[in-house]
Amino acid sequence: MASENSASSAAAVVSIGKDFFTGNRIYPGRVKRFCRMDCKAFIFGTGKSRALFLKKRNPRKISWTVAYRIAHKKGDLQLKSRRRNRRTVAAPRAIVGASLEAILAKRNESASARQAAQKAHLRVLKERRRAKKEASKKAGNAPNRPQQKAANKNVQNKGR
Repeated sequence: MASENSASSAAAVVSIGKDFFTGNRIYPGRVKRFCRMDCKAFIFGTGKSRALFLKKRNPRKISWTVAYRIAHKKGDLQLKSRRRNRRTVAAPRAIVGASLEAILAKRNESASARQAAQKAHLRVLKERRRAKKEASKKAGNAPNRPQQKAANKNVQNKGR
């Protein structure tokens, strides 16, 4: 029976968290908490780290802290093991009105080919305008111009 209790207590020894100042693991029964006036809670494993925190010491300047070892590249780099952020990769996809092949072809075409296509498109637009003007001249209609609004003469001067 005693061996079962000791085995279960050995398995229960799990670190609660990390010391805010030193960065070391804290085990059950060793926690010292400090709550600041803005309700932020700090957890410390030793009175030494709590006292240094309250004295506003910089943990990167104290040689036995994890922050110092990381800042000065000392010892195991396992302490540093930060998660690497995965960068998002933009995958080309088709959109409404353009297939993927059309988008890739337009992206890969040269600048001179793009300028030539733009000039050809402008020529087509000019020809359309010219044809429209000629059609309106043949019909004898003057081009439609917006009429200016006549001043409203029926406005009465109130209060006079």
